[in-house]
Amino acid sequence: MLEALGRGEEAQAARWSCFERHLSLRHLRDYLQRLPDVDDFEAEQRALSHVERYGSVTRAILFLVSWPALDRAARLAIARAGELDGNLYDSVTQAAEALAGRYPLAATLLLRAMIDDTLAQNRAGRFGHAARHLRTCASLATAVVRTPQDRNAAEDLLRDLEALRARCEAQARSLVTPMGNEMFYRYQESMIKDAQAMLAVLLQRSGAGRDP
Repeated sequence: MLEALGRGEEAQAARWSCFERHLSLRHLRDYLQRLPDVDDFEAEQRALSHVERYGSVTRAILFLVSWPALDRAARLAIARAGELDGNLYDSVTQAAEALAGRYPLAATLLLRAMIDDTLAQNRAGRFGHAARHLRTCASLATAVVRTPQDRNAAEDLLRDLEALRARCEAQARSLVTPMGNEMFYRYQESMIKDAQAMLAVLLQRSGAGRDP
């Protein structure tokens, strides 16, 4: 409407405001398309930096995956792993799948967030999905230790896995766990132990390869 009235600057300001507040892909694309070629790259970088500072880290990662800016999405998943919302199951699963090939550690952290949410909230309908995510984590573990930053994050993940394993054990033994569900927790516990063992070996190898 503003564009049709010849109020282009106001229209651009409105587009940017919608993007800033809601991380609207459409509004950002429309905004950038109307900039001169010499300005659009700088504006895009400024926009993506805003996304990385956005309050909801999960929504920010989903935006970056869709843009796409996978390197930024992976960096954000690692830096703010403790803020991930594992309840956004469908979207987070898609993000993890998009990152798995080039950024296995970030994908692992997204999968772990969903597993943790499933266990913490006792979401019985997602138990099968959580078991599948654990198998994926175990397979990704062979590729997560590449850089010193990866090593630090992998060490954090190893501690998180131990906490998750202990939670599975407690759930399996709990008297309030529905009959039959304890087997799921036992199965998850065994999968977590496998992932822990693989990560421990990788960390040992990466440590042996570093200069004293």
